[in-house]
Amino acid sequence: MFYRIHEIDRTVRELQHPKSRAEEIRDELMPDVDLDESQLELFAQYVTALEGIGVNLQDERLRDTLNAYPDNMEAAIQAVLKYAEILKQKHQDFQNQYHVTNCLAKALREGWQPH
Repeated sequence: MFYRIHEIDRTVRELQHPKSRAEEIRDELMPDVDLDESQLELFAQYVTALEGIGVNLQDERLRDTLNAYPDNMEAAIQAVLKYAEILKQKHQDFQNQYHVTNCLAKALREGWQPH
């Protein structure tokens, strides 16, 4: 087997400095989201829950919205998760992945707060 020098170098760096969960999310799911490290760490806490309700983290409009409205991110995410919980209690659900993803984008834009 032949390895390129940059591949070996990258592997060694990754072993010496493992990626945080936030860096993994940015690199694997959302490479074009320009959140700072603390915002990414915060977002990383909610990834499993958001995927669980069907949010498409690779949706371009959602990424653009995250870049434009990062300040209310946690409250907006909590509001959408609470909304999903209310729907579930009523034996309802989001219409589809597009619907739940747009709901999160709207919450970010409009500054939704959890109730």
